[in-house]
Amino acid sequence: MIEHCDYLILGSPTYGHNVSGDMKIVMDRLCYWSHLFYLSGKPGMPLVSASTNGYLKVGDMLERFMDSLGIVRDPTAYNTYGMPFENNEAQGAARHILSALTSHEASMPNGYQEELFHSYKRSYIRRDEQNAEYRYWKKHRMFDCDSLAEYFASLPQVEH
Repeated sequence: MIEHCDYLILGSPTYGHNVSGDMKIVMDRLCYWSHLFYLSGKPGMPLVSASTNGYLKVGDMLERFMDSLGIVRDPTAYNTYGMPFENNEAQGAARHILSALTSHEASMPNGYQEELFHSYKRSYIRRDEQNAEYRYWKKHRMFDCDSLAEYFASLPQVEH
């Protein structure tokens, strides 16, 4: 299960300046989690491959999706015809993954994630108490937090 993984890599080839159909299905199935920061504090990395252009758009799409899930992202790894994923890039990606899995430092959200948090909080606090997002945020004490960083800090630290 995705929520139990130690490190999440979402990868996609570039098809017509977009993610693959399979990745789109994964994103569609998990979009509800993006309203909840369901994977808050989990480390991860997008991986994009392409034979021509369009890969930056795909990278941005995967980055924003991972941000909305609450994932603390390492830099996107790109493998393109013009910039093949060579040994030094592979070693850099491996270092990021190893660091995320062995670090005991608290994870911090990025600026975009903080903006999402404040936008969602303003919206969800006004909703009916029977609303699913409202109930989730209330149950997980997200309304009590002034920032996503504060919420991340309240989460139990996971040992790898």
